[in-house]
Amino acid sequence: MDFLKNIFGSGNIPPAEVKECFVRHFPNARNVEWFKTDDGFEAVFFEGINEKIARISQGGKLLECRTNIFLQDIPEHIAMAASEKGEIMNCIAVVTADSLKYEMIIRNKNLTRFLLLLESSGNEIFMEKL
Repeated sequence: MDFLKNIFGSGNIPPAEVKECFVRHFPNARNVEWFKTDDGFEAVFFEGINEKIARISQGGKLLECRTNIFLQDIPEHIAMAASEKGEIMNCIAVVTADSLKYEMIIRNKNLTRFLLLLESSGNEIFMEKL
């Protein structure tokens, strides 16, 4: 029953301050789905043709926004840095109040997949095998 309550119950309906924060930052969002998290809410939505996930605190502060980036739209210096590690499979721009990072899945010549996190400068933060 808790499973159904989580999907259909009021637990996924954000309070007014969360909704206000969301609308303020993403006025053109469409197809919004809300999910309750431990520290607030997540909204999965589209803005233009980009799929995004926004994490908002219970008090209405935007914590993070993740944007799926089409491969051809990855900044050149980021694509070059990641390509040195392998083939880029996907890329997500992770924006917080004080940083921009790129989270990528890459595949090496042996078809082994890795999670790669890069700073906005292209410097590697970490890389781990999936």
